[in-house]
Amino acid sequence: MADDVDVCAICADNFVVNSKVIKCKLCGKSFHPVCVGLKDLICKYLCEFDSLIWFCDNCKQAGNSSVAKSQLDVNSDSNSHMLIMQKQIECLNREKDIQAELISKLESSLELHKFKSDQ
Repeated sequence: MADDVDVCAICADNFVVNSKVIKCKLCGKSFHPVCVGLKDLICKYLCEFDSLIWFCDNCKQAGNSSVAKSQLDVNSDSNSHMLIMQKQIECLNREKDIQAELISKLESSLELHKFKSDQ
């Protein structure tokens, strides 16, 4: 295989053009998300938000270096923010459902009022 072809550091298989890939922010190695046990939703967040960072297991275990520790602190803060954002989204979705139900009841009430007015 050519030296410029990127391969998964776990399974050593190359990445197909449309295949998902995750890179460790510390060592820069590439991995298939499945090979490191990452779910699609986590990969989606990691790809969408540049402030989120991910480390491979080897770099996490070598977390004794000050660089790794500082990066892990940033990652913990990002995960906390992500969890807060998820809770806020859940609340907004519940609020949207409540508002939709209220609108439906108001529309029914308005129709009933119009019906009574026409009689």
